[in-house]
Amino acid sequence: MSLIAILLSLFAENYWHGLERWRHYDWFNRYVTALLPWLEKPHIPQGPVTVLALMLPPILLVWLSGVMLAGIWSGFGYLFGIAVLIFCLGPQDLNRQVQQYLHAVENEDEVEAKRLACEILGDVCDDSDAPMQIAENLREALLTQIVDRILGVFFWFVVLGPVGAILFRAAQLLQQTGRHGSDVFASATQRLYAIVYWLPARLCVLGYALAGNFVDTMSYWISPADLWRRESRDLLLVSGVGSLRQDMRVTTEKWLDGQDITIGVSHALALVKRTVIVWLVVLALLTLAGWLL
Repeated sequence: MSLIAILLSLFAENYWHGLERWRHYDWFNRYVTALLPWLEKPHIPQGPVTVLALMLPPILLVWLSGVMLAGIWSGFGYLFGIAVLIFCLGPQDLNRQVQQYLHAVENEDEVEAKRLACEILGDVCDDSDAPMQIAENLREALLTQIVDRILGVFFWFVVLGPVGAILFRAAQLLQQTGRHGSDVFASATQRLYAIVYWLPARLCVLGYALAGNFVDTMSYWISPADLWRRESRDLLLVSGVGSLRQDMRVTTEKWLDGQDITIGVSHALALVKRTVIVWLVVLALLTLAGWLL
C-alpha cells in the first residue's frame, strides 16, 4: 500500500500545481518559537528532553488522527496517510523550480535566474556570485536536496507510515528553528536530524550508483567505509558528483567554455529523477514479492 500512496503523492506533486499554496510550514516555526521559552527553564533538562517535548505533540496528533479515521473506515485512514505524505514533501516542487531556472537562463534573464536559483539554494545563495558559480552551486544542491524534499519523507513513510513522514519533516524543520534556542538545544536538534537523515542518505547514494555508474559514484570516496562513516551530506555530494562524471565527460567542453552553464544542473536533475525511479522500482519489486510469498 505504501507504493500506491507514494505514486499518488508523486502524481499530485507533478500535476496539482496549486498544491504548494497549502504546503506551508510557518505554523511549525510559530509553534516552536512559542513553546521554546517555556521549555528552556533551569529546572527542565535541556537538549534531548526539550526536542522530545516539541516533537511529540505533532507526531501524536497525526497518529491519533490516523487511528480514529481508520476506526471509522480503513479507507479514511489510508487517505489521511496519503494527505500527510503529500503535505510533508517539498515544500516546493524541485523539478518545477529547476525547470523555471533553466528557462530563465535560456531566455538570458539573469535577474530572474538568480532569484529562482536562490529560492532553491536558500541561505547559501550569494547574489554576488557569477552565473556560472550559481549554476555550480545549484548542481551540488540538487544532489543533497533530493533527500530533504523527497526520499527522506518516502523512506520514513514506508517504515512508519504517516507518523514517519511527519517525524522526518518535523526533525528537518526543528533543526532549522533550533538555531534560535540555546547551544545545547541546537546541538540536540542537529543530532536528531542527522539520525533520521542517515539511512535515506545512504539509500540515495546507492540509488546514484544504480542510476549512474557504480565505479564513478565511489570515485571520490576515501574508502568503502565512507558509506557509513562519512557525514551524510558530504557523502551525497561526492557520490552524486562522481555519478555525474560520465555525463559531464560528454559535455565538458561546452560547460568549460561557458556555452551552456546549465549543463551540470540539467544532468543533476536527470540523475535525481533516475534515482527516484530506481527506488520506486525496488519498492515495487519488494511489494510484489510480499504479495507472492
